[in-house]
Amino acid sequence: MEIHVKESTIIRPAQETPKHCLQNSDLDLLVPSIHYPGVYFYRRPNDSPNFFEAGLLKEALSNVLVPYYPMAGRFGRDENGRIVINCHGEGVLFLEAETSCVIDDLGDFEPT
Repeated sequence: MEIHVKESTIIRPAQETPKHCLQNSDLDLLVPSIHYPGVYFYRRPNDSPNFFEAGLLKEALSNVLVPYYPMAGRFGRDENGRIVINCHGEGVLFLEAETSCVIDDLGDFEPT
């Protein structure tokens, strides 16, 4: 399977967001830091020719980053070494890719 990346860009919040640092909870500090790499696949509805409109998705993501502004932040450490979220509106990665394969080529997946 060959995958072609069409665009890789940073999407920032659509409006100004609060600029400050948020401390993680004590529970967050106890749980090991892990990254869960996941990919979601969606079948195109038959009656939806514009099922994946990248511009619309980027606009929606930019808008939702306003109330959920910590998601557009970066992890860092405060002066005591405690892990914090630096909320400065840096944005999130949006990657658009395409391939010639279809979902059925990937195997027998069951909807969840």
